[in-house]
Amino acid sequence: MEAHYAPGDADAVMVDAASAPFVSGVEAESEGRWRPVDGKEGRWAIPGGEAKGAHLRWAFDLASAARFRRSGVRAFGSGFLFRPRSWLLRPEIFLPGRAARLIVDTPAGQRFISGLGPGPTFQTRVDDLDGGPEAAIGPMRVARFPAKGGVIAAIAPDGEMPLTAKQEARWFKSSASVLETAYGRLPLPWTAVFLLPVGQGEGILFGSTRGGGGAAIVALLGRAITDQDLTDDWILTHELIHTALPDLDRAHHWLEEGIPTYLEPLLRLRDGRETPGAFWADLRRQIPQGQPRARDEGLDRTPTWGRTYWGGALFCFVADLRIREASGGKQTILDALRAILPAGGIATHGEIRDLLAMGDAALAKPVLLPLYDAWATRPETVDLDAHWKTLGVAQEPFDENAPEAPLRRAWNR
Repeated sequence: MEAHYAPGDADAVMVDAASAPFVSGVEAESEGRWRPVDGKEGRWAIPGGEAKGAHLRWAFDLASAARFRRSGVRAFGSGFLFRPRSWLLRPEIFLPGRAARLIVDTPAGQRFISGLGPGPTFQTRVDDLDGGPEAAIGPMRVARFPAKGGVIAAIAPDGEMPLTAKQEARWFKSSASVLETAYGRLPLPWTAVFLLPVGQGEGILFGSTRGGGGAAIVALLGRAITDQDLTDDWILTHELIHTALPDLDRAHHWLEEGIPTYLEPLLRLRDGRETPGAFWADLRRQIPQGQPRARDEGLDRTPTWGRTYWGGALFCFVADLRIREASGGKQTILDALRAILPAGGIATHGEIRDLLAMGDAALAKPVLLPLYDAWATRPETVDLDAHWKTLGVAQEPFDENAPEAPLRRAWNR
């Protein structure tokens, strides 16, 4: 590995303590010569680095790290999957927003792909090296699926996969199309999706998304995947929705999870893969889990599972309803979310009030920020039964004479 750091960024570099035993051969270039740098407990002081900057190189033993679970490295076929903080020497103290240039040189037959971009040279912010999206190295197959505004890359390890290339293309193209239609474009120019077979269960098992300088999704695949599994899948769309919102402070994780929890079924409804009856029945069943319980506080102060996922979804549902009411059905929550896209998606960090204000600026009247101010620090119980009755979805068949039945009939906008 090689890394270039600007003056003031690298008087000392470090890795996580769990990764330190797997770093070796740290050297710094000085006056055209490479000189060893001594380190201790995952920290290496760079002579003159603060004034002159630094050009470093080192080795990282991925195979040994993969056998140590806490290192953050795991097998990816005959290669490895890992996060930047596991293998990158990052400045111990840095100025936020400063740039770093990374160069990865791989041997013949190997590939290196990162959520930071297709590589092999990467430009990113120094502060993103403390987190950042996953990367993989080794023999692997990369399929790129372009859509408006960007590319989604399916990255699979060597060896047998539980889905065919034809199934993979169908799955990725469908998910990309849904996002492109909903947001007007893909949220980011490059999104890496690492497909990791785990040999447990069947179908698409789990997904996770990380940002910070880019975006990477890890999707765990079961031992077998059928066409029906792909038709029914919600995980890839859910994870792709994550890429549209900048990374928020931990207190606002409920919004990061609430948006895809609410939006993914709505996009299935818009795409014709979900019936109105099924959509509203599922919403009536699930969204009450987001209501505050005894001793709960506002959404920013109650990080329980129910308040994080379904409390966030409840916020989005109420916001969507108010947006539709205020605009006479001409606008939806998607108009607000599209207005937030220029903030940079999950590749950047954002402040919640700034982002909600961006969304409100696109609406007939502000909805998101007033709702946040009401719910952030105080428990607010929503009269869902009244909403179901007003929309005419309290039971089936739906009440077509309900006051807001026309809004409900257009909910798939």
